[in-house]
Amino acid sequence: TLFNNGLYISLVVSKILEIDVSNTSKKYKDLPIKSQKDLNITSKEIIKLLNIEPSNVVKLIINDIIDKILNNKLKNEKDEIIKYIINNKGEFIK
Repeated sequence: TLFNNGLYISLVVSKILEIDVSNTSKKYKDLPIKSQKDLNITSKEIIKLLNIEPSNVVKLIINDIIDKILNNKLKNEKDEIIKYIINNKGEFIK
């Protein structure tokens, strides 16, 4: 995906597959976030919010948030992300 591979690799693949690179660039530009660094919450904040130890659960939560943001089901706004995590805590911590 554009998110996982980044713009450069996606453009190279587009050229190889003879896909319109301007379309690839536009799709990349339209992504709500380009990398995990763009998330408006950090792993440390999630750990503190849920009062949990660093673990794979944090990565699961981050991946879920990224997926929701990329699919326009969640805005990349800290308050909204925190609310989402709290409301879905049971899905992540069993």
